[in-house]
Amino acid sequence: MRMMRVRWWVVAAILYLLSRWMRHETLSIILSFLSYPRMVFDMHLSSLRSANVKTLWEDDVHPHYVMRRYVEFTASLIHLNVDYGDGQLEMNSERLLMAVDNLIMKLSTQFRKSKLQSVFLINNYDMTISVLKEAGLDGGKIQMHFEDVLKSQTSIFVIVEFIAVLVKVVKAGNQDADMEFIFHFILT
Repeated sequence: MRMMRVRWWVVAAILYLLSRWMRHETLSIILSFLSYPRMVFDMHLSSLRSANVKTLWEDDVHPHYVMRRYVEFTASLIHLNVDYGDGQLEMNSERLLMAVDNLIMKLSTQFRKSKLQSVFLINNYDMTISVLKEAGLDGGKIQMHFEDVLKSQTSIFVIVEFIAVLVKVVKAGNQDADMEFIFHFILT
């Protein structure tokens, strides 16, 4: 048997090329791993932005399942970000917040009555705040946003209901009995 003599520089070149290829693959794996969270956010955002409101809409004022999934996902992200304070994650969370808020507003417009629209929004915002608090987290800007919109929607609902009662009183003409109801409504 004849042994083939291999020059040392050929082996060195092969080893060098192999090590370069391995570093390139490792680098590409690391880069893809680092870009994965961004890809997940982008997929969620495009899903919310391209959602068909007519297929998602249900004639029910209970909190919508999309909102429930959003708030659970957000709560988990906030929980993971507590120790790190990643600004990129906060920015992406705000982008996600705007997209889901836009979707919920579109879903609420599917109700014909403004009272049902307000009740739908109030239920969704209240559920969102409850889940964030239940997770034992300080929701920060996201929780403050939902608390603010909950207050405004509750105010709108109360004003609309109060005006409806006033209209009924004026139409009925029986002011003595209905005035007691109005004062009771105002005080409670």
